[in-house]
Amino acid sequence: MTQTSSISQVKALLNPASIAIVGASDRNGSWAKRVFRVLKRGGYKGTIYPVNPRVETVWDGLTCYPDLASLPGKPDHVVVLVPGAAAIDAIRAAGKAGARSATVFSSGFGEGGDPEGRALGDQLRAAVLESGLAVSGPNCMGNLASPFGFCTIPDDRITDFTPGAIGYFPEGTRYGPQTSSGNTWNLLLQYGGASGSGYTAESEEERAAGDLKKKGTFEKGVFTYHKEDGTKVNQDAYEAVWEHIHGRPLVYPKERYERPVFMNSANFNWVPVKDQPGVANKLMGVFSERETKLAFYKLDAGAKLAMEDDSFYFVLSGTGEAAGEAVAKHTTVHLKRGESGVLAAKTALECVQLRMPRR
Repeated sequence: MTQTSSISQVKALLNPASIAIVGASDRNGSWAKRVFRVLKRGGYKGTIYPVNPRVETVWDGLTCYPDLASLPGKPDHVVVLVPGAAAIDAIRAAGKAGARSATVFSSGFGEGGDPEGRALGDQLRAAVLESGLAVSGPNCMGNLASPFGFCTIPDDRITDFTPGAIGYFPEGTRYGPQTSSGNTWNLLLQYGGASGSGYTAESEEERAAGDLKKKGTFEKGVFTYHKEDGTKVNQDAYEAVWEHIHGRPLVYPKERYERPVFMNSANFNWVPVKDQPGVANKLMGVFSERETKLAFYKLDAGAKLAMEDDSFYFVLSGTGEAAGEAVAKHTTVHLKRGESGVLAAKTALECVQLRMPRR
C-alpha cells in the first residue's frame, strides 16, 4: 500500500462516503441500532447499509442486505458488530466489497491475554493486512468526527452543542461525547470536583511519575512494580500518580448527578441584579453541596458589577475595566479566594461567570 492510499484509507475512518453496519438489529438496546440512531442524529449525509442475513428490513423499514457482497454500492466504512470468527470474515468481505476502512467493536481477540483470544487476534490481524483496510479496533467504542456529522459511538448520552449552550459535567458522572456543527468557539475549564480530591497540575504529575519510575515502569496506562517479597503489582497509571502526590488512596466519587447538565442560555430571561443598577443576570444554576455556580451577566454602558471571589469571568462582548486593566472580548478575569473586584463596563458588556466549588 502506498503512502497516498494509506492516507485515503485513514480518511475513510473519519469521513466515509457510505457506511455498512454488519450485525444490524432492531432489538432494543442493540449497539447496531444505537450506532444508526447516533449517525442520523448527528446529521450524517452518506448512505447507510444495514447487513444481516436473518432479516429483510430494520430501523423503520430500511432494507437489510444479507452480506456485503449484496450491497448496491461500495461501502466506504464498515461497522463490525458480530463476534469472533464472524468479525474476521466481515473484515475480509469488506476488503472484497471495496471498503476503505472499518471499525471492529467486537472483543475477545486477546485483550485479556487468553491463548484462544490471542489466536483469534492473530487471525484478525492477518485479515486486516490482507484486506488493506484502515481499521480501528478490536474492542473499539467507535469513531467521532464532528465536522462531518460522523459518529459511531453507541451512546445515548451524546449531546449536540449549539451556540450559547453551556454544560456542567459533574465529577464522577458518566457522559458521552459532545458534538457541534459549523464553526464554533468552545470555552473549557477543568477543576477539582465536589469530593475535594482536587485537580493536579501537569508539573505535579510529571514529578510524581519521575519518582515512581525509580521503582517501576509505565506502559499502556499501567504502572507495574514489585513489592519487597517479589509480588508483582499492576496499578492504573493515573491512580498511582495521584496517590503518590496526595499520600492516600484514591477514592472514586459516587455519582451525584445521573447525567451532565446542559443548559440553553438563550431560553433564560435576564433578571435585574439587586443594588447594582444597569446589571442583569441569567443564573444557569448552583451545583452540588459545594455550590459551583454558572451565570451570565449583562452590563449597560457605565454599569458596575461586584464580582465574587474564587471566580472566573470571561468577557463575551463589549469593553470595560477591572482592577485598572482594560478588558474586551475574550478577556478572562480571575479572582482568587477572598479577593474582591469590580467590573466596570465602558460599553454594553456581557460575560459568563464560573464560581469554583466552595470549601
